[in-house]
Amino acid sequence: MRGRPTTHLSIYNGPQLPGGGGPDNKGLVSSLVSVAVFGLLFFSPLGSIFFAVTNSLFLLAIGTPLLLFVAFQVWHTFFVIKAPCPSCGAPVAVMKGSEQTTGCFNCGATIRPTADSKGVEMCNQAPDFTRGAGGGRGGEGGVRAEGR
Repeated sequence: MRGRPTTHLSIYNGPQLPGGGGPDNKGLVSSLVSVAVFGLLFFSPLGSIFFAVTNSLFLLAIGTPLLLFVAFQVWHTFFVIKAPCPSCGAPVAVMKGSEQTTGCFNCGATIRPTADSKGVEMCNQAPDFTRGAGGGRGGEGGVRAEGR
């Protein structure tokens, strides 16, 4: 039965029985060297530079989103008008002092800020979606093209 593979694993790496040599100290030496290098790095001026850079990056990663959130809230307060839609009463938001129009998400009306930027007004008549486009129930309503 020679040559059969075995599944025996040696887990214990401590002192050997007499006649089997001594313990394998390579792992212990490399661990102690790693701890010593790590300790010297953090107790030297290089370690303080490493900590300063790491702490700066950490504060940047945490502080930037918070600062941007606060800045956006302040900008939104000063440059956006929130008011009810003149057509349906749903809340809408438009930019102050802008000629740019905004659509109401509820009824589809086109809305813009008033001249004094204190409220909103409609630019056109709100669309009537309750009536068909000519092919709905009974064919009433909608726009019809006349032929020549």
